[in-house]
Amino acid sequence: MKHNYIYTLCLALSLLFISNFVEAQGETCVDATPFCVGIPIDYPAGTGGDATISVGPDYGCLFTQPNPAWFYLEMGTPGTVNLEIQNTPQRDIDFAIWGPFAPGSTVSAMCTQIFTGTLAPFDCSYSATINPETPSVTGTTGELFVMIITNFSNAQTDLTLTQSSGTGNTNCAVLCDVDAGADITTCGIDGTSVTLTADVANFTTGWTYQWYKDGVLIPSATNATYVVPTPNVTADVTNAYHVQATNPTLPCTSRDTVDVTITSASASFTVDAGADISRCDATGGLTLDVSHASHGATFTYQWSENGTPITGATNATLNVNFTSTGGNPVTRTYSITVSDPAGCDITDEVDVTFVPDPVVNLGTDIVACDAFGIVTLDAADASHGTTISYQWYEDGTIITGATNATLDVSFPSGGAAQTRTYRAEVTDSRGTGCTQADEVDVTFKPNIVVNLAPLQDRCENVFQFNINASDATHSTDMTYELFENGVLTVTSTSPIFTISIDDPTATTIQTRTYRVRATDNTGLSCTVTSNTVSVSYNYKPLIAPIADQIDVDCVPNQLTAQTSNYTADDNRLSYSWIYSGANNVQFEASTKATVLVNNSGTYTLTITTTLANGTTCSSVESFVLKCNEDPIPDYVPVLTGQAGYSYVDLQWTAIPEGVNISEFEVYMGINGEEPNVLLTLTSDNFLKVDLINGKKYSFRVRAVYLTSGGNNYEVGVYSNTIFLKPSIVLGQDETDKRAAISLFPNPSTGSFTLEFKAIQAQKANLTVVDLTGKVILTQSISDLNNGSQQNIELGKVASGVYIVQVQTEKGVYQQKITIVK
Repeated sequence: MKHNYIYTLCLALSLLFISNFVEAQGETCVDATPFCVGIPIDYPAGTGGDATISVGPDYGCLFTQPNPAWFYLEMGTPGTVNLEIQNTPQRDIDFAIWGPFAPGSTVSAMCTQIFTGTLAPFDCSYSATINPETPSVTGTTGELFVMIITNFSNAQTDLTLTQSSGTGNTNCAVLCDVDAGADITTCGIDGTSVTLTADVANFTTGWTYQWYKDGVLIPSATNATYVVPTPNVTADVTNAYHVQATNPTLPCTSRDTVDVTITSASASFTVDAGADISRCDATGGLTLDVSHASHGATFTYQWSENGTPITGATNATLNVNFTSTGGNPVTRTYSITVSDPAGCDITDEVDVTFVPDPVVNLGTDIVACDAFGIVTLDAADASHGTTISYQWYEDGTIITGATNATLDVSFPSGGAAQTRTYRAEVTDSRGTGCTQADEVDVTFKPNIVVNLAPLQDRCENVFQFNINASDATHSTDMTYELFENGVLTVTSTSPIFTISIDDPTATTIQTRTYRVRATDNTGLSCTVTSNTVSVSYNYKPLIAPIADQIDVDCVPNQLTAQTSNYTADDNRLSYSWIYSGANNVQFEASTKATVLVNNSGTYTLTITTTLANGTTCSSVESFVLKCNEDPIPDYVPVLTGQAGYSYVDLQWTAIPEGVNISEFEVYMGINGEEPNVLLTLTSDNFLKVDLINGKKYSFRVRAVYLTSGGNNYEVGVYSNTIFLKPSIVLGQDETDKRAAISLFPNPSTGSFTLEFKAIQAQKANLTVVDLTGKVILTQSISDLNNGSQQNIELGKVASGVYIVQVQTEKGVYQQKITIVK
């Protein structure tokens, strides 16, 4: 089967001063294009046509005739004309030629004869591969031939037709034919006209023209077209216009005549549909109106839309209403034909365009905190083009120079929310009424505040506490985010966070930090992060357990308290070691981190620290020490004593034979208080000085035993308790002791001598007081021997009685002296 191709016929131009141009060829026989081999023809071959053309002719070898192009030629010089049809790119091009036809035959007559089906082609080709095709004709002067070229390939190609050889030639005079068109009859209306056009053969140039009216040359009418005025006339008028066309290159001159008849109208009238209209969709429909005072009652009207008459649109007015489509303007052309009773028509038209309404959407109202700074309002839309303009208003007042799509807005709240209304008007210049507007309220309000209260440190490691991030600057639509140690842990709409610390295995003091980020959801940049607060906990001393020690050899052992969350020398800690032994013996064994343990009993350790907020954190640990020891002897000291001036002299029963006593504990109380340990000593007597005269003191003692071969210590039973009151009255015992010193002269003026009669001591303390107990003089004395003396100078003192006391390690010696001034 053959394949379809596209043809282009191109005739080579041998005359260089004749230009080549493209023009459609005759698709039917009666429209056949004349040609001669001296004038080029170049045209795009038809494609997409039917497989066959009209039935009737004998197409000879052409079984199909797709995309036909018809031509005819006239023999000039008799003989044979061998033609050559080239096509590039190569396609399947076919042809058929009928003739010869008698000289002077018209195209119509030749086509009629071909379509009778009785005339076979003079030459034809239906080959799929031949290039070039080589048709050939032979005839005498004046004979004519008709040729059809088909494009079986139905694809684009360029064709070139040339005469390759032969003794004959074609007559180019067939191209010398001018056509002024058909006769014209028109209604005479002032201001109207018709245009006459002289058509010449295709593919020819270099023509000159001259128009004539009723045989008279029309000056300056030398173009291919001529405009004939058609004014209103009182009676019908017919004029003959002819054009003379001359082509010096063919060479030839041709002439054609056309009659123009102007018929008389009833009256001159006006039809004016107005200027073209462009408007926006929002403006709605409009009414076109061509009524005019020149129109009579019997005038008729007919409106058309885009060239199609509108049924029923026979009034002088027409309502028009449509919209743009898909965001693009839509234009429709409305024409009106007005006819007078004489049948004269005048037509005018107007373009109506509907433009899309400008899109403007400023969005929802905006609330921002002062920290946001600048709010940018944007009236732009993707549909906006170069025909769009903008104008901004603030609170109804035009903003000078604010003609951009965007507007930057910023104003301070001044401590209270401030609102301003902004309006954007968007105008499309392509139409009238093309302005749309939108408004938005912009509110600036003060920045929100979050100040967290300090947190209290805690003794424990399992507890709860609250953090309150609320503030008067917060709205009812807030989001709060809690950060613990820099990590977001909780998001809430409530400003109060309840935090649980559950860290029972903590062995050191722990610290956690907290901050809250608050966001006001009603505004832009209304987010603030609070100050950072911290809570430290586990301050309660974590005492390392102390194991009980049962049935052990007790030797003096220094024990140091240990905690996991403090060092032993941490000055924030205070210690209390309480020893509880047999017979309800209890005392504070140490107030330091260390304690000496060597007696059976319970040792209870209390470690305390005080936080900055005044809270005390204490822990208690106890252990039992049971020594391998001998039974405690039954020895109970019997205590006696004598009070003197600012002193008491204590004595107790001697130590029984065989009892191993390490030392005695001496206890003293005042004004009825429970006696406390005063000191320990190894002797069986004690002289306590520096007491307050008139105060009642209580005293008791007990023995401390060394057991188990001198390795362990145990306390015995308390002695009896005695009560003594020092007095300024010297007792007999004091007199005896007084004999150990002598004062002279006595009375004295304040300068006297102190003589030691029965005292031997390395050193002593001398004190002189008045009868109220006020100290007048104190000084140290060394190397006391029998008979040694010491000069005393009291200086400026008042006359009266004074007490002189001498205290050595063996006792206190007193004597009165009278001072006379």
